[in-house]
Amino acid sequence: MWGIILLAGVLRLGYLDLIQFGSEQTRYLLGGLELVQNLKLPLIGLRTSTGIAQPPLMSYLLALPLLLGRDPRIAAAFLALLNVAAVTGFYFLARRYWGIRVAAVAAVLFAVNPWAVVISRRVCAASVLAPLATLELWALCAALVDGKPWGWAVAWLGLGLMIGVTFSALVIAVVLIFLMAVYYRRIHWGHILLGIGLTLIVLLPYLYYQNAHRLEDILALVHQLRRSAEPASLFRVFRYAVRMHSGQHLSTLAGASGEQFLPHRSILGWLDKLSAWTFLIALLWLGVAALGAWSHWKNRRDPVGFVILIAWLWWPLLLWTFYSAPMELDDLALLHPAGFLAMGLLLDRVVDWSKSRPHPLEWLVWLQIPVWLILVALMAWQAYSVVYLYDFAAHHDTRGSYGTPYRFWRHVANLTRRSAKAMGTNQIWVITQGTDPAQDEYPMLLSYLLGPQVHPVFLGQGGTECMLLPAGRPGVYLLTRPSPPVEKMLHHLRAEEKGVVFFPENKLEVRVWGLPKRDVEDMLNLVSHRGLWGWDSGLWLVGYDLPATIKPGEILTFVGSWTFQDVPSQEHLMRHALFNYLVGTDGTFVATQADLGLPERYWAGGLLLLQWVDLKLPETMPAGDYTLFIGMDRLSDSYRHRLMDGQGHILGESLSLGPVRVSK
Repeated sequence: MWGIILLAGVLRLGYLDLIQFGSEQTRYLLGGLELVQNLKLPLIGLRTSTGIAQPPLMSYLLALPLLLGRDPRIAAAFLALLNVAAVTGFYFLARRYWGIRVAAVAAVLFAVNPWAVVISRRVCAASVLAPLATLELWALCAALVDGKPWGWAVAWLGLGLMIGVTFSALVIAVVLIFLMAVYYRRIHWGHILLGIGLTLIVLLPYLYYQNAHRLEDILALVHQLRRSAEPASLFRVFRYAVRMHSGQHLSTLAGASGEQFLPHRSILGWLDKLSAWTFLIALLWLGVAALGAWSHWKNRRDPVGFVILIAWLWWPLLLWTFYSAPMELDDLALLHPAGFLAMGLLLDRVVDWSKSRPHPLEWLVWLQIPVWLILVALMAWQAYSVVYLYDFAAHHDTRGSYGTPYRFWRHVANLTRRSAKAMGTNQIWVITQGTDPAQDEYPMLLSYLLGPQVHPVFLGQGGTECMLLPAGRPGVYLLTRPSPPVEKMLHHLRAEEKGVVFFPENKLEVRVWGLPKRDVEDMLNLVSHRGLWGWDSGLWLVGYDLPATIKPGEILTFVGSWTFQDVPSQEHLMRHALFNYLVGTDGTFVATQADLGLPERYWAGGLLLLQWVDLKLPETMPAGDYTLFIGMDRLSDSYRHRLMDGQGHILGESLSLGPVRVSK
């Protein structure tokens, strides 16, 4: 027993800096952080891909490890410990009702299964399905096998906890109702009502939210289930179930580097196939075992234990067969306790069958020993596959599947904090993929990891290249993607490179630069044409660079220096765009629309923004003198902002700059 627990703990708690860490994990952590920091009880959890809000129980659970710190490794360790406890409880469950040999075999399969290990340390709802499913399975056995009335209360409470984590556990409600219908004489209604009452208490915040919003998410869930209730591929569902119980197709976590994943091509892969066949045979054999136990009822062999496993495994698989919407492999984690128990029972029956032959010693040598040797080999192989996966993710590009491990994002966060502290600032300027911390993955990760000590400002909204200049304040720049104009300006200003973090296979380089603060006048001297032109949005152009001559087919680059003054509060909540028209004397024009690059939520006085806007000229553009007109639109209501002078007088809707000579 202790060896199994130790093995489960080592695999789940080792290499915690290589856990999966992406936008999904960050959203779960932010939900728990809302409760810890703001003492605000979340009423709903994460929304599914279809927009349906899940119950918030996962946020409540994650609030416990977040009390110790924001480090994702703490939350992952908490979830891993829950799953180690699940393996422990599973061992005692199997030993109590089916014997020590079944417990040892089933618990070993549970402890080393690669998918069970990977899911157990991932910060997501599926990571707590196995512990809750083990509790539910134990409660059902207590209620139906031992006849304990409290088992019904715990069974309904366990169901409520599972649904409070994810709606994918609704299939267990069908299992519970089926068992109540079959064994209605063993029902204790008082304890069932107690369990339902406790379930309603657990789901009370979510039900309160739904009542306030006219049950919009519950009705949407019912509509989605009705719309998806059509026959799907039975083969697909069983393929996923077999994969979850055998450890097959672990190479899918390698993403684009899957062909380099050695266990995918190893000759020992037959062990995973053998495990897959064991699970499939166990599914079919359970029915035979239940009939055999029922036929010996006079000898007090109650088939209820087998019926529980049959209902737990077959009802979800059949229901998912009629669910045509895309399935998540993680949802099948709730099958794990029953699935591994079925496999353990099958192997135990094989060993018993060998002993019942006329020559037990001969069969013991030729059958039992290979069974145990294969089990030991499978245990070693799957444990090795798990450790290999961790090491593989640390040295290969697994983005798009396993994702970039937390280790590299932690290096980025530590480097950035040190640089900000050395520069004497608590704000950094980030150029990365995306600018919205609520939607875009990299901004979300960096906001979580750097906060609350360091405040990131994300630049490049709408794909417009821009940078904030260190006018009166030091500048720390974090770049996770190439930005030629920004990098050129950093070299021009002689910025100091504070460090670089190389991601696996150098697929991503994160660089941190530092610039000491400069006088505002020195920064304005970077532009050729000085001036002051403002719009009623609070945006002011204080200088620009514009080429005097250009040829058709080339790119006209407008470099603007912008600042902010008295930005109306409502403008921070709206989206804006700059329009640029290059118009000739004969009416020929070329137009483009671009974001400012700095999201509106960051618009504040004292900032100096340098922006690059490219305008591609046609090859057939006539020669002549052209004027560049610049204006500003509010995209939410198509309002065109007014151009103002320094005294607040309206000058028009656009600013004319130039001329620009287009010559052949």
